[in-house]
Amino acid sequence: KVTWQMALKKEFNDKLSMRMTGGTYYRLLNMSEIAGDGAGILPAPSDLNGTGSVFPLPEEGKQFDISAVMNGDFLGAENRTTLTYFWRESDNMLQLVRYGKDYWCYFNDNRGTTNGVELQSAFRWNKFDLDLQVTYLDSNMERKNTAAQYDYAEIWPTHQPEWEGNIRLTYRPSEKFSIFTE
Repeated sequence: KVTWQMALKKEFNDKLSMRMTGGTYYRLLNMSEIAGDGAGILPAPSDLNGTGSVFPLPEEGKQFDISAVMNGDFLGAENRTTLTYFWRESDNMLQLVRYGKDYWCYFNDNRGTTNGVELQSAFRWNKFDLDLQVTYLDSNMERKNTAAQYDYAEIWPTHQPEWEGNIRLTYRPSEKFSIFTE
């Protein structure tokens, strides 16, 4: 399947730049998404009795993002901060769903849109680094409703947090050794 991307970048000065990408994507699934993990995640069954399995389709769609990147000194450190808005419209979206009493399956008869904002900031002092990241995610998904002749019905996207964050502190006593906590 042919996909395409286009990217633009504008450097206003040595402290501020903007970048933008957009296009289509086609994502092949990994082995555990197809066949499960052999324990709590099983291949998607082809019927209600759990016999046979369905081979998932690759995920595909359109995507776009735009970022502002700021470089400079802040709080006595070298700092790089990136603010990004992202958007994706997908068909065959993959979703982990509890199927049986004690197992889960990946299904991808979903479609939907995902958009959000991400803020990343990296501070570099002499021997310490501090990396901060926070993401807001808004997902809207629909799943094929076989009882209604394959119309789509809105569903709740599982395992996709609305807010996510990360902090990492690194100590570098030498150039070849570092200790971090995250």
